[in-house]
This record gives sequence, C-alpha cells and structure tokens, in this order.
Amino acid sequence: MQKDIILERITKLEPEAIELMEKLIAINAIGPKSGGPGESEKAEFLEKYLKDTGFAEIKKYPAPDPDVQGGQRPNMVTIVPGNNTDRTLWIISHLDIVPEGDLSKWETDPFKAVVKDGKIYGRGSEDNHQGLVSSVIMARAFIESGIRPEFNLGLMFVSDEETGSEFGL
Repeated sequence: MQKDIILERITKLEPEAIELMEKLIAINAIGPKSGGPGESEKAEFLEKYLKDTGFAEIKKYPAPDPDVQGGQRPNMVTIVPGNNTDRTLWIISHLDIVPEGDLSKWETDPFKAVVKDGKIYGRGSEDNHQGLVSSVIMARAFIESGIRPEFNLGLMFVSDEETGSEFGL
C-alpha cells in the first residue's frame, strides 16, 4: 500500500529530520524589526538542501526590504507534481524566528539544538521549524519512493511571519 511505503520512508528519514532541525536552529533568522539579520542565510541553506535531496525546481520570490543586508527578504516555493496537476495542497512554513529573549532563562544555547527525551529544543524548534522540517521530510518521502501524490504538493517557505508578514506571504 502506498501509504505504508510513504510512512516507512518517513521513519527512515528520522535521523535526517533531526539533523535538518539542528542545522536550521543554528542559523539566526531573526527579522530586522527585532534586531536580527533576516532570513537570507536560512533560505540559502534550505535551497541547497532541497536541491541536494531531489526537489526539481525551487522558485524564488524575493521581497524588497531596505532594512536587511542585500535589500531583500527571501520567499521560496517548490512543488512535488501530483497525478492531478490542476490542484495543489499548499503547506506554508516561515523562515524567521523570534528573538531568544532573556538568555538566563535558557538552560542551553538557544542556537544549538538539544535532543532530550524525544524532543528537540532550540530557538525556532517549535515555531516554525517543526512544520518546515516535517513538510520537507514528507515531500522527500514521496520523491524518494517514486510515488506521485494524488495532486500537487506545494511547499512555501516565507519570510517575516513573526513581525507582520509584510515581506512574506
């Protein structure tokens, strides 16, 4: 059954999901309104990861923002083609994170992932890296198993969700 094949592939990709989460947490993607560098480094890393793991096409939709180095906030889209290409299920994840806040309240470095008791701790792990990583791993399972989803599976990675979405969705 196709569902079982996809679920088995996702299970096999669990170590890679953890590694992807660790790498994403290590990248500071705090938006400029909150005193951070923005999402460009994270978007560049993610684009390379997607290309290296079989995603055929990544389209970029940069949003002009004079407050970040380079003057643009990244937004990207990739689609896993389905049997019915007239419909697309969109999964939207944001690249930016909120500031780490009072460092004295952290038990560990907020930009270093810690795996403990089956959970991953670190800045952005819950908002929104878990959604980003799970959508990428699920899409990879379709690609790597050679199973086409019933309809297109679209992944959207956007900027600026944490401070108003002016430069993202």
